[in-house]
Amino acid sequence: MINHLSAPITLIARDPLDYLTDYLEEAKDAEPASASRWLLDFLPRVQSIYSFQILNGCRGLGWYLVRNLMNTFHSEVRGIIHADAEGFSNEYGDYITWDFSERAHGKADMAVLTPTGNWQRFRMDLGNPAHREAFMQGLVPPGLRK
Repeated sequence: MINHLSAPITLIARDPLDYLTDYLEEAKDAEPASASRWLLDFLPRVQSIYSFQILNGCRGLGWYLVRNLMNTFHSEVRGIIHADAEGFSNEYGDYITWDFSERAHGKADMAVLTPTGNWQRFRMDLGNPAHREAFMQGLVPPGLRK
């Protein structure tokens, strides 16, 4: 029994496909440019959009539960994720665009698209300016591999 959660942690909705217009607009300006192009090709083929609204009760254990729920949806429906103030993911769950704050810190699974159309995956330090600069150029930061 979990008794640490005293308030709702998330709302989940299946949104109308009309929302794709907003995502396509956002994808046009996404960085790196290679991820933007990939998203503009991928998004028109989307068949469902599930949104997770994070609520005030989502702290500590609540956030862990929401992340696990999101990961379960992701693996079951084989889609991508868009997180406000974070970015878009690829089909493997790696971030492929940068919407993080300049104050972001910690490790994150990232990927850049190679010229052959494959994802090069790595884990980067979000607070490292050199890592951020390389990623924004569509490059794996030196010395990083997953």
